[in-house]
Amino acid sequence: MSAVAKSLPKLTRDDLVRLVGLSVLLAVGVWIARNTYWEEVSVPAHPRGEAAADPYYGILHLAGDLGLHARTVGSLSALPARDAVILLDAVNIGSLPQPQLLALEHWVTAGGRLILAGHVLTASTELRRWTGIKPVLPHGRPAGAAGTAAPSRFAEPQGPSAPGASRNDCPPMGVSIDGMPTGENLRVCDVWVGNGYTSEIKPSWALRDAAGMQVLRITVGTGSVTVIGPTQLYANTELFAHQHARVFVEASALLHGDTLWILAPSRAETLLALLWRLGAPAIGFLGMAIACSVWRDFPRFGPLSDVPPSARRSLAEQIRANARFAWRSRSLAALHAAALRGVEASARRHIVAFDGLDRMQRLAVIAARSGIAPAELEAAMGPGASRRPRDERAAIALLEQARRNLQSLGTLSTKDAV
Repeated sequence: MSAVAKSLPKLTRDDLVRLVGLSVLLAVGVWIARNTYWEEVSVPAHPRGEAAADPYYGILHLAGDLGLHARTVGSLSALPARDAVILLDAVNIGSLPQPQLLALEHWVTAGGRLILAGHVLTASTELRRWTGIKPVLPHGRPAGAAGTAAPSRFAEPQGPSAPGASRNDCPPMGVSIDGMPTGENLRVCDVWVGNGYTSEIKPSWALRDAAGMQVLRITVGTGSVTVIGPTQLYANTELFAHQHARVFVEASALLHGDTLWILAPSRAETLLALLWRLGAPAIGFLGMAIACSVWRDFPRFGPLSDVPPSARRSLAEQIRANARFAWRSRSLAALHAAALRGVEASARRHIVAFDGLDRMQRLAVIAARSGIAPAELEAAMGPGASRRPRDERAAIALLEQARRNLQSLGTLSTKDAV
């Protein structure tokens, strides 16, 4: 064995396992690299925010991009100018009064442009009468013919699985102007198409397939009426796909600067919103007045003014005040009552169980305690209505003397006093 062979390291079992694992990983990486590729796929997103709440969000934005003045209205009580455009889509045509339908006909005849969803035309006998446009039923007769009742919505499938319904992806539809095909084809993709329409007036613009005209515009007076059968093509999720926006604009003959009204009764302004828009300042002022009135009648959290500091009147000031009151009233009854209360208060403080005595016992105890004759004390303590002012003053002085005598002595029991 050569020296080089002796110097080579020997492969162990762990080394063999590692080599096999690396070979498998390398083979998997090569297979993935040869059998995968990158491709961009557009995933449709659900509408969010205002686009999900407003079914005409796409039309309004398209109108803004084209320089149109578009807005939704709650009613047709007042029609726009004669050169404007009105779209009737999600509306119960039966809820519109007959005068409004008649006014709408005169408005179109005078130059207005009306866009009708297919189901709106089918549901209104009046619209089919003065437009001359009728939907074609599956058996080939126009809706509204003798013995045929018009459906509420023409050829509207309930879903992709509706029996007998077929859904075509981007069927080519031929464009015709004034009844003559132009050779141009437009594609309406991923929407349901109906069975077509017929018109007593030659359409100035139409889009037809094998089933008949799906979109058409006719001239009525100096105005026009456009009927769009597959109304899904101007829905928010479909309007900007494929050639739908072009079909909508060309069929409606929309021009830069036009005014577009979209009738949406469900978006009519509420009474509260209308009141706030028309009288917000008055409503605000009334609310403030009510709030101030309620606040005025609320209980107070404190006095209306600062509480003056407490101060005690001196005895001399009290005497002078009583004297001024007695002089003004020419009566000493109040002063006599105050003197009598003072005698009784002193007696309660200095004679035990004074409150348990009757009137004569109290008189005897006070007389014995103060050293005043009971007869004089009884006359002084009695009511002074019959006494003269001079006698009243003497009685008050006697009561004051009795009060002072009671205070000058200590506490005495009733037995000792008697």
